Amino acid sequence: MAYTFRSRSAPGVTLLQVNGDELLRLVGKAPSARGVIAPEDLPAAIVAIEAAIAPLPPAAVAAADDEDDGAALITLRQRALPFLDLLRRARDAGEPVTWGIV
Repeated sequence: MAYTFRSRSAPGVTLLQVNGDELLRLVGKAPSARGVIAPEDLPAAIVAIEAAIAPLPPAAVAAADDEDDGAALITLRQRALPFLDLLRRARDAGEPVTWGIV
């Protein structure tokens, strides 16, 4: 299953349920089949996502590279950027972000 996040001010974003659950927890929402991030909650949600995807210090990157098994991984940052763009556009337009499981 997957989540689809929507706002009138931006194109929708679809994420696998496990990834959507992770992002919802980051913004302080309990994963559920449907929900809303209200316009007044968007600034805090954006700050939470930005903090979670902030660049790692060089030492942490080097340690992660040492543990790399060669598999190409999609990072939280890569999954979160379209979602973050949606949140920012909704904030700028004063619109809520809704989600549902499809």
